[in-house]
Amino acid sequence: MGNLLEVVVHAAGIQDYHGAKLVLVKLTETVSTLQKIWADVMYANGGLVEWVRDTLGITLEIVERSPIRKVFKSCPGGGW
Repeated sequence: MGNLLEVVVHAAGIQDYHGAKLVLVKLTETVSTLQKIWADVMYANGGLVEWVRDTLGITLEIVERSPIRKVFKSCPGGGW
């Protein structure tokens, strides 16, 4: 089960992988024990994996979707 931990509202013109930096900085202020984050393959762009590692000291693992699976399937981190 996924629980909402933090929310950041930003302009619609900001790419998700850039907006993720805003929410992750805010999240680490709230959750000090965060060690690993799983994210959809769309977050692989923009150097986010490296930024999370270098700036926050957290592992960001990109989880790719199965190209043949069209239904929900639980993956690490709650993705599909």
